[in-house]
Amino acid sequence: MVEMILEAYLSLLFPMAVWALFWYLFAMLIGRNDLVDVAWGFGFLYIIYWLAHLYPLRGEQILLFFPVAIWAIRLGSYLFVRSLGKSEDKRYAKWRKEWGKQHWWRSFLQIYVLQNVLMLIIAMPLVYVSISGHLDWSLWIIPGLLLWAYGMYWESIADWQMARFKMNPDNKGKICQEGLWSKSRHPNYFGEICIWWGVWLSVMPYHDAWITIISPLLITYLLLKVSGVPMLERKKAKYIDYQQYMRDVPAVFPKALSFPRNRKSSWN
Repeated sequence: MVEMILEAYLSLLFPMAVWALFWYLFAMLIGRNDLVDVAWGFGFLYIIYWLAHLYPLRGEQILLFFPVAIWAIRLGSYLFVRSLGKSEDKRYAKWRKEWGKQHWWRSFLQIYVLQNVLMLIIAMPLVYVSISGHLDWSLWIIPGLLLWAYGMYWESIADWQMARFKMNPDNKGKICQEGLWSKSRHPNYFGEICIWWGVWLSVMPYHDAWITIISPLLITYLLLKVSGVPMLERKKAKYIDYQQYMRDVPAVFPKALSFPRNRKSSWN
């Protein structure tokens, strides 16, 4: 099975290199690297396209591809719309300044190539069902899809609540603590973690599918320890009101208890 997975990844190597190069050149043309966030969502749709092209489509494959495609389209579209009319995200602008003359090649390797490597690893359950031939239906698909739906609810509703909050000019410089944001400081991340654990749960009972657990483990680690919570909260944590928010509300995994709604505090 490991050899078959490696062979599938070799087949995806060239298409993914083209994907990385396309977004890199587009970003260099318009002068903003935060487009890579848009490429993250649509990138999984691209992987699904190539897996469907390389391997015959079957019922169990479609049943796993379909929810991931829905997630990819929603996330990619949301991030694209959110970027319209705005300047480059501060994180990427900071790297552009820090890297100086090395920016052109460090951007390609450390942003676009790295993202593609991570996407391929996280997409391992999709690769597994593509190369496995016919798979008997498993009841595990039910809890897997339910967990995916639960994660979709958290991620999509959290994004909608934050977008609505920011549309109100009275909320400028305030912390959103409404709805799901009163239960988790990053409810969208909680949703994404649930989505990928749901995808993995759907393939878990099949022969040698244990290896695909690297997918949800990686996305969980990235969001909790690398590019998610730490990167976003590094600056915010210096504000007193945000420090209180951190004490009141868990970072990602929500408490069972309800928190007060519609609380707004200034933090910049």
